[in-house]
Amino acid sequence: MLKRVVKVSNVTNLSVARYCAGMFVDMIQINVDEVNEHYLEINRFKEIRGWLSGIKIVIETQEANPEVVKNLIELYQADYFLSKNEGFLKSDLNAKLIFEGDLKATTNIDFDDFQYFQFSDFDENNFLKLSENQQSKLIYFNQNELKNTLESIDKEVIKAYNFEATKEIRPGFQDFDELMEILEYLDE
Repeated sequence: MLKRVVKVSNVTNLSVARYCAGMFVDMIQINVDEVNEHYLEINRFKEIRGWLSGIKIVIETQEANPEVVKNLIELYQADYFLSKNEGFLKSDLNAKLIFEGDLKATTNIDFDDFQYFQFSDFDENNFLKLSENQQSKLIYFNQNELKNTLESIDKEVIKAYNFEATKEIRPGFQDFDELMEILEYLDE
């Protein structure tokens, strides 16, 4: 079991999903927008879902209509819904909300409206202004700066992370080296 909450986004194939499950990743995130390069259509998702146990599903969409989002949550049997749309903060969606935003703007947000707050703009001063409960709801997401950030802060400070899956080289062949290295570092 990992010591921190880990979510892997842009999951589009069985290889990544099974690797994540085997590494005890908490959540995998799939995109359900047909126009997105990481779109995972429902039939492929059902095939992948059949191989998984214990891992939570996060769906991401740019859809703004709550009824359409509710239908997508039901269709994909999602545990979480990721949104950057503040309109969903007070919605009843039948899934836990992961809100993505700017850590500097958290003074205007009620942390009771969502399960997690995903951010990419780590600022230790803003982070330390948050209560311990608020800090426990944060998911750090900045793949490009992750190693630098991890080296510059106490890795115990942030309790949850998001990583992007790499693209499949060909069916069944995937490079997991970077993800494996980061997960091992976080678990030390």
